[in-house]
Amino acid sequence: MSTLREDIRNILTSIAQVRGIKNSSFEYDTAFDTGDGLISEFFIASIKDLDKNSVLNVGIKKAPDTVLFSSIFDNEYTFYQKAFPALDAFQREIGVSKPFTNIPKCYLASVEPHKQFIAMEDLKIQGYQIHEKSSSLDRKHLESIFKTYGKFHALNFAFKSLREEQARTIAGEAHAGFVQLRDMLLPLIRSCLGACVDIFSQEQVGPENEDILERCRRVYDNLPEYYDRINNYNGRYSCITHGDCWSNNLFFKYSENGELEDLKLIDFQFWKEDTPVHDLSYFFYSGASEDDFDRLDEYLELYHDSLVQYAKQLGCDGHRLLPLDTLKEDWKTYGLFGIFFGIKLWRIKLTIKEDIQDIMHSRDNLDEWNKVLTQQQPPGRIRQHTQLTTYCYVEIIYLTFHYILLEINSVISDILEQAGDNSINTFY
Repeated sequence: MSTLREDIRNILTSIAQVRGIKNSSFEYDTAFDTGDGLISEFFIASIKDLDKNSVLNVGIKKAPDTVLFSSIFDNEYTFYQKAFPALDAFQREIGVSKPFTNIPKCYLASVEPHKQFIAMEDLKIQGYQIHEKSSSLDRKHLESIFKTYGKFHALNFAFKSLREEQARTIAGEAHAGFVQLRDMLLPLIRSCLGACVDIFSQEQVGPENEDILERCRRVYDNLPEYYDRINNYNGRYSCITHGDCWSNNLFFKYSENGELEDLKLIDFQFWKEDTPVHDLSYFFYSGASEDDFDRLDEYLELYHDSLVQYAKQLGCDGHRLLPLDTLKEDWKTYGLFGIFFGIKLWRIKLTIKEDIQDIMHSRDNLDEWNKVLTQQQPPGRIRQHTQLTTYCYVEIIYLTFHYILLEINSVISDILEQAGDNSINTFY
């Protein structure tokens, strides 16, 4: 079996061949950073074209040799090798003035067993960086993200409308990753939600909070039914979605004076055809603050304006591709998806890197995975931050549930009725 150094060198050799670099030298380090993504190993390398005296900087994402995440990594391969190339060719064929380019270039990828990798442009050397994960996204960042997803979803809706058969074929190759990982994710979501409910039941007593807490408890008690329902979109307005939209998968670039200039979306392991509400609620509830929860309508309208504008460039009516009223109505049902994953992600954001490393060593062991992420942290091991202490984490989840659960009465009733719960009439 080849060594890691040999694997990386072989990858770089293949990239050089594909790009027509005949005389090259490589620089790379086999020390990898798992970051906080939990799934893949990441290496930085460079290929020097000795004839042209130019350098190609490459980021190599290498899949762990585990059964659990093999199909998820294959899913990302399909996005970079099939889905986005088709979308990009579509927008360039139409001839839009400013194509959607908020996804890194993929140089080479492989799904060969035990040699799965994706090699793409190195964003960090270009000045891109992730947002500090223990801080909430401010309004400037949120506006940029909503606009970017508006353009991305417009491209996908238009592609589906004008290239229906091709779009159907591509979407059919995606895996439902959040469904596949259901048994791993549910215990983590349950643990985090339970902690929030318990702490707030102690600290936020009073009749004005009892109804909210009761709704949260009911969601906790019927978590599998809620999870399955929100992961099964059966509406008419679906498109290719990003999937795993937390802040670590959003790379920002700033000007010299600190102004936000650009944004790249990375990590498409969970892409699939789905409701755009999943993307929007996922990053919103895992990254926004209390003040921004109250601006949700404003952000959705900003997103929709961006979608309509880019759809028009693609020759489509964005109001028909995704009516704003439908978007807001679907949010009442499927926005719960973002809350569930927001709970999970705030917990991960508060997990120190040493514990993330422990997870990396137990990626095929669901019990060990959940043990690390659901255990009570001793003093000093929870990440401290002026904007995000343990209490603030609970408050974020509490306020999020407060916001959305007031609007999904009929949906919850339907779910509980399907589950055979005879007490649904006393729920609200």
